[in-house]
Amino acid sequence: MKEDTVLSEKKMPDGRTLRVLRYVSPGDEVPECVVRYVIASLGFDSYNEYIQTQAYWRSWYRESFEGKLDGVESHLYLAEVDGVLAARAWFAYAREGGFGNFGNVYTETAYRRLGLLSELMAPCMADFDAARDARILCCGSGNRFAVRTYLKSGFRLTYGGETGFLERTRRPGEDFFSIEREVFADARLASIRPGAPADQFVADKFIAHTEPVLRGLGARRGPAAAVPEFRVARIEAEIGGGVVNVACNAAGTVTGHCFALASGGAGLLDFTAHAASLPDVPELIRATAESFHRDRDMELLFHAFPQDAEKIAAVKSAGGRRIGGTSRIEIYSI
Repeated sequence: MKEDTVLSEKKMPDGRTLRVLRYVSPGDEVPECVVRYVIASLGFDSYNEYIQTQAYWRSWYRESFEGKLDGVESHLYLAEVDGVLAARAWFAYAREGGFGNFGNVYTETAYRRLGLLSELMAPCMADFDAARDARILCCGSGNRFAVRTYLKSGFRLTYGGETGFLERTRRPGEDFFSIEREVFADARLASIRPGAPADQFVADKFIAHTEPVLRGLGARRGPAAAVPEFRVARIEAEIGGGVVNVACNAAGTVTGHCFALASGGAGLLDFTAHAASLPDVPELIRATAESFHRDRDMELLFHAFPQDAEKIAAVKSAGGRRIGGTSRIEIYSI
């Protein structure tokens, strides 16, 4: 084990030895036992919930450990008690733009209430503060105990309350809303390109936390609910399931994404975009649908509730036509 992998070592009050480990990807060679631990522990205490989502996280971490996620820097922190991996925390960010995500925090049941999370948070946040390319970390939690620890480490609750969405910024005076105003001041479409791994941080953990998207602009309806995030769509597209594109403004910041993925005998299309970029979303939809149809001779469907007026308008502007549905859900062909 490399010397810089072991960040600290000390005796706990009960006499056991605590070591804090760090692995940075790409760069560090992550031992197979650590890879297997992280992948196995994802969703371990909620194995009947989020089954599909956890599977995609396992795929993401394996790619990360193997250095396959271009443009992404990932930091994993582990607490080891007498040689047993007992807790973990993580953050990662896109080197271009600096948007990031903190989370996938877990403490093994037998090692809770020992302060292990606090032991991990100190080096984790110190590394974030030292990462000059990083700008903001976003996360969410419904656990009040965890949120209190995050707040002590410099996070703030984006919309107040006791739990929910949180953020931590590097630059003094910045917060989620000031960054949003700055980077989306000009959200006009400048380019459309295939989605890349680094795009997940702005797509899933920044745009997804903006107020209009939380209020319903990012909702998935019908079968598309099985693809809740860009991260999931990107993995599906890369294994041959279809297409995922992102729209970018003149600065190169992602303003939205759209996917078209094969599902059974038809394709599913949906999108999430920053509210300021909605006028250009039809062009993103058309480009994604055209790429999908070039390779697949199948119908491409979009599902919406009647109240999803902004999303429906974008799909209609892209050439979508209503082909069926009920009073509760509408189906469009694109």
